[in-house]
Amino acid sequence: ILGSLVLLLLWLRIRQNYLSPKRKLQRALEKHQLCLYYQPIIDIKTEKCIGAEALLRWPGEQGQIMNPAEFIPLAEKEGMI
Repeated sequence: ILGSLVLLLLWLRIRQNYLSPKRKLQRALEKHQLCLYYQPIIDIKTEKCIGAEALLRWPGEQGQIMNPAEFIPLAEKEGMI
């Protein structure tokens, strides 16, 4: 039974690694894995916050942050944004 469990876990890992980029993005949306951060925009003359830039981040499976240049065009192409 332990051998079967190990094989199942290996199969799940391999399957996850071979999902299409579109499907990975869909799963990230379903699991609420995308994070929205706000970066303040500061006027250097007055040192006051004059706005904010919204930054979307997608933490990868290994903890690395996926580059938005990789997933934003895909989301646009698929009509997700």
